Amino acid sequence: MKPWMEQQLSEQLERDEKVLSQLSQLISAQEMAEQQMMHDKEEQKSIVSRLDKQAATLEKVTRQLDHFRSILYERSHYLAGKVEDSVRLTASYLYNMSKGKDKNAISMYIDNNEESKTTK
Repeated sequence: MKPWMEQQLSEQLERDEKVLSQLSQLISAQEMAEQQMMHDKEEQKSIVSRLDKQAATLEKVTRQLDHFRSILYERSHYLAGKVEDSVRLTASYLYNMSKGKDKNAISMYIDNNEESKTTK
């Protein structure tokens, strides 16, 4: 062969080797990107799962708070009634004491309270 042809073939071989090297690097980079994408996909699944669990827990806590709120309302209403009854009893007792009535004010209140309960 002629020397210039050998040189041309040699140069072509070097260019081919460079292209192969670059292709190899690109393939390697693409494989790494694919692995990273798979890792990210698994992490996204994990995050979605945790978000679902968190949403379920939040719903449960909301239901429990609503239940607690209703119980608290019922109990406070009951206690407010008891306090009102006690205030009425005390006021009635003090009023009757100031008027000097013979009948015990407490027994009057209890009698009145029993009558109102039986009429309800």
